Amino acid sequence: MTEPEHAHVILYSYLWAREFDRGEESGRKARPTCVIAIVAGKNGRTRLCFFR
Repeated sequence: MTEPEHAHVILYSYLWAREFDRGEESGRKARPTCVIAIVAGKNGRTRLCFFR
């Protein structure tokens, strides 16, 4: 995985419940649904916060 950057878009293949119920194992298409906030910690290390 590459180092995350500001405005980086993560594509997420969401599997809907109805698709799972039909026996599908992965989402049909990638959806840009994940937001990452990059936070500089007090110790200088980068922390990532994921929101979906």
